[in-house]
Amino acid sequence: DARDAADTIAPDDDRLATVVLAVMAHDRAPSLRDCLKAVLSRRGAAKLLRVGVSMDEPAAYDALRSEAAAASASTGVRVDCWEHAYVARAGTPASFRGSPLARISEHVHRAMREAFATPGAEYALLLEDDLRAAGDFFDVFSAGGALLRRDATL
Repeated sequence: DARDAADTIAPDDDRLATVVLAVMAHDRAPSLRDCLKAVLSRRGAAKLLRVGVSMDEPAAYDALRSEAAAASASTGVRVDCWEHAYVARAGTPASFRGSPLARISEHVHRAMREAFATPGAEYALLLEDDLRAAGDFFDVFSAGGALLRRDATL
């Protein structure tokens, strides 16, 4: 099936400067190390507006912060650390408050707020620390951004 060249969505590396990457981390420092090593070594990582490790387990903050600093030093990409210890938002039903799902929901909510509070942020990518970025990681998301800009119904 032949494609029309006009329908091809090419990655736009220049748009990476409007993307905040939030790596979601709980308490697995080795997993965070492997995730950051993979994603920060991908073409385009240095163009990101901001990279942050969103941490939600206070007992693991020091170990996670150490891995983030080591990844930053080895790649030259600045990695911020965001402390997001669980606190239930007002209006959270008592039956849900403190549950594993509530904690995950709150962590994602706070990471998204942190990402979009960054001046110049148009997009946010959330990546769990147990995932590894493929070689075309930023190309895929860059092309997805182009689709979103082109078609307001998406």
